[in-house]
Amino acid sequence: MRAGRRYIWGYRPLVALFACLLGATTLFGAGTARASERDGSGVGVSPDGRHVYVNSPYGTYALARDGASGGLSLIDHYRQAGSMSIEITPDGGFVYAGGLSAPAHGYRRDSATGRLSQVVVTATHRTMLSGDIAVSPDGRQLYLSDTPAQGPVGEALRIFSRDPNSGALSERSILPLGSGGFAGMGLAMSADGRWLHAGRQLFERASDGGLSLVGDYTCDACFGDTLLLSPADDRLYAGPYGPAAYSRDPATGHVTPGVFSRGCCSGFNWQAPGGAMALAGGSVYAVDTHEGLVTQSRVTPEGLEYERTYRHPADAARGLEDARSIAVSPDGLHAYVAATADTSDTQGALVTTVATFRREPASGDLAFASLWIAPAPFTPPLPPGPKPTVAIEGGAAFTNDPRVGVRVSVPAGAAVELSSGPRFGTGTRRFERRAKGHYPWRLEARGPSRRKVVYARRVYRPGSGFAPSLAVKDQIVLDQHPPKLTAVRRTRRGNALLLRARDDRSRVRRVQVTPRRSRPGPKRRFRRRLAVRGAPKRLWVRVFDGAGNRSRWRRVRTAGGR
Repeated sequence: MRAGRRYIWGYRPLVALFACLLGATTLFGAGTARASERDGSGVGVSPDGRHVYVNSPYGTYALARDGASGGLSLIDHYRQAGSMSIEITPDGGFVYAGGLSAPAHGYRRDSATGRLSQVVVTATHRTMLSGDIAVSPDGRQLYLSDTPAQGPVGEALRIFSRDPNSGALSERSILPLGSGGFAGMGLAMSADGRWLHAGRQLFERASDGGLSLVGDYTCDACFGDTLLLSPADDRLYAGPYGPAAYSRDPATGHVTPGVFSRGCCSGFNWQAPGGAMALAGGSVYAVDTHEGLVTQSRVTPEGLEYERTYRHPADAARGLEDARSIAVSPDGLHAYVAATADTSDTQGALVTTVATFRREPASGDLAFASLWIAPAPFTPPLPPGPKPTVAIEGGAAFTNDPRVGVRVSVPAGAAVELSSGPRFGTGTRRFERRAKGHYPWRLEARGPSRRKVVYARRVYRPGSGFAPSLAVKDQIVLDQHPPKLTAVRRTRRGNALLLRARDDRSRVRRVQVTPRRSRPGPKRRFRRRLAVRGAPKRLWVRVFDGAGNRSRWRRVRTAGGR
């Protein structure tokens, strides 16, 4: 959506914050499970209003929307673990979701069925904290606020080149944010694509998608969270804490101090989600991650004026617990609040929910309608843990047989997937866990590269809610060409052999010398001069390379032998 969304730190004096907290009604009992900063859910409605998409740590849910009641029903579940941000392109053709280890997941959307098919996303770094997503109006770039997991970059804006036809993403550059940025901060792009607001920083966008910093602006609520631009681009709304409205010059992108709605505690959690606010008609809605609230403010000529707060519905006691994201349908008749919270009787069980509210277009008032709860199991994603280990042929460097054994270590209850490519596409094989951890695999004998790679990852049964582990790999050189023994002769005294041999792949490693080929005897380390003192007059010699291939026998005979 053009209105940028997602994380920030809403700053206000601590005295006011604690006063709000003390005045808020206690809604939860002790001992309930709470979603962490990485466990929220983001929600978005397709431009045609037919489908709702939810991004959560359990993956992305595609939901069908009833236009009359606003009720939701599950279409499909895509299990790439996500964070909280979700972005649907204006044409409704593609959905992009923030990831947990990968920075983002991309999907092509079938507008008739609502189903998604994954598109290629190529990134140079993994993510530690994926933030907001913004797509340029021409569809050729995607911007992501993030804290990469590797490298000295810190908080950053990641710029991806985007193919408007296929939706594929390829990371182009990483722009450090410096002191003005904050991990997971909100993004908002102007309608003409010239200006990008990122937290409290303003960037000018070039025709090729590159960004140049214009400067920081004074905005005591614009440190991250969610940023929204009005349809005329003359207002910037920041929150969810507050929230606040700022006057904006569409020509220069600069904002001037605005007015807080003073909706009390909205946005207490330091990392509010992408989409923590929504603008519809003359109302701005903000979710309170900590208290499970939705606040409503009215747009006024001066800014925003607080109107009311919505708490847990009586017939859905925890429907707003750990609410992280809100979206309004294009027809303005319904609002959807996504959460990942404890709704079961088992302490510590988390589940994704979406609360549907009826919305009165004239006043903007909300009334609870229904609660969609993700199907079982109510289990969290895999906690961070050690990667599986993989070794081909016990860690050997070379082999002459494409049929190899791969040893993979995974915990009980898991399965193993092996692939010749990092994307685990065509040719991937799945194995149930074996006690000895040994799995058969056939290397691809064709191809220009002699070096063959096998990728392995830990997976779980469908429906478990667990995402696959990160892939690990091992490599081995497939060498099926025998070495050549180019010359062999005996010294004049007959007590040594002089050898010449070559192998341009795994090198010559061993040699056999014997008077009878039917009983070749042990292999010896290859040397160009080999002692054969006291050996018979007639000898046979052959060499072996590092993969175990052997040359042909060559006979050596001199008068110096006995």
